[in-house]
Amino acid sequence: MSERVAWMVLLTLCLASRLWSAIYYIEDPDSLRFALAISDYDVAKMQPHFPAYPVFCAFAKIIYSITGRYAVAFAVLGGLATFATIYFSLALANKRIVEPVGIVLALLLFFNPLVWLMGNRYMPDLTGVALALASCAFTGAHSAKKVLAGYFIAGLMLGVRLSYAPMLLPPLWATLRAVSERALLVGAGLAGVAVWLLPLIAITGWDDLVAAARAQTTGHFTEFGGTVATEPDYVRRAVKLFEGLWADGFGLYWSGRHWVTLVAAIALLGTLYAIGRDLLRHASWPRALWWGGVLYLAWVFFFQNVVYKSRHVLPLLPVLAIGLAYALGRIWISGVFPLLILIHCQFRPHAINIWVVVKRPGEHRCPVCERTADHRQLRRID
Repeated sequence: MSERVAWMVLLTLCLASRLWSAIYYIEDPDSLRFALAISDYDVAKMQPHFPAYPVFCAFAKIIYSITGRYAVAFAVLGGLATFATIYFSLALANKRIVEPVGIVLALLLFFNPLVWLMGNRYMPDLTGVALALASCAFTGAHSAKKVLAGYFIAGLMLGVRLSYAPMLLPPLWATLRAVSERALLVGAGLAGVAVWLLPLIAITGWDDLVAAARAQTTGHFTEFGGTVATEPDYVRRAVKLFEGLWADGFGLYWSGRHWVTLVAAIALLGTLYAIGRDLLRHASWPRALWWGGVLYLAWVFFFQNVVYKSRHVLPLLPVLAIGLAYALGRIWISGVFPLLILIHCQFRPHAINIWVVVKRPGEHRCPVCERTADHRQLRRID
């Protein structure tokens, strides 16, 4: 299969799978805010709440104007974001989709339970991840035009998921230090911000926007945001953060999970044992992306609601998946324990089906994204 055909097949699968598992009801207050924002965008009414997510809402509204259905619009946007996440992860890993490491990385992200769930939810997280990865990929390129595009996309990403900004700081700073046209790069980033900020001010009004920003920011850091100010138990935060990455992020075993996740966990541990130190010698993450992941990890630990909302670890999954793909890819190439690859990858869709697709809509809960959300009151909107 040629590389172009492989990408076309992947795009088709991303769209078809997310449409197949589309969510036709409101899951929680945040989902309701984004659904309402498509028909009546008003930050003052928390449709959606600050930081307003104007770029994401604009994307969703464009697709909704074509499809006429909320669930389909968000599912299509999630499918495109899934495809873009895989595409730019491969670009950052410097691997082609038709080679072993590329195939494994594509499988890991396509079947990743948290990526799948966030690809269906009425929320901007996965779109933000896709744009963050795109920015990192372009800023690390050797083409001046691509670097400019990377800075512009970084500014655009802030209008999708502002809280992902810490992850972009090391890549942007590393590129800025290495070139002489710093003013041009900063200008490209500011242009990306201006694309959404100026219309946002015009639509909302400066006074209303400032009031919404002040109220939401104060509330997030001191009342309801799940930061260290309201959830100061550091041990619990660390355990929940690890659970978010290990169990919710990669679908591996945790107390109360389906037995199939234990199989996946054993396969992963066996894989790591089989290749050992060899992984560290051959796996290569872009250094700036790695430090971006470390900075973002510290950000979510202290200032995001990792205790109750594991979706905040989403940007870290592609970074970690690159290393895991190197491990599985090397086993594939060397022929050592090839069964581990089959077990690890083939059991993922089963775990997803259990939680997302097989259960009837009225019974569906989202234990991965909102551990404590009340899903008893569901409202169909399509």
